[in-house]
Amino acid sequence: MKYPGYHIPRSNPDGVDVNLRCLDTPPAEVRVVAFDGVNWEQNAAALAYKSR
Repeated sequence: MKYPGYHIPRSNPDGVDVNLRCLDTPPAEVRVVAFDGVNWEQNAAALAYKSR
C-alpha cells in the first residue's frame, strides 16, 4: 500500500498528521515541534491540548 500523505496518530486520535510535501500549496510558514516518538505514551499528557 502506498503512503497516502496523512495518518491519524495514536497519540492524538482526534487529529490528523499531514505530510506537507503532499499539499499543492503548502503554508508559507510552519512551526516544527520536536517530539520523541519512541516514548510517546510517557509524553501523551503533554499532547492533550492538541485534541481540544
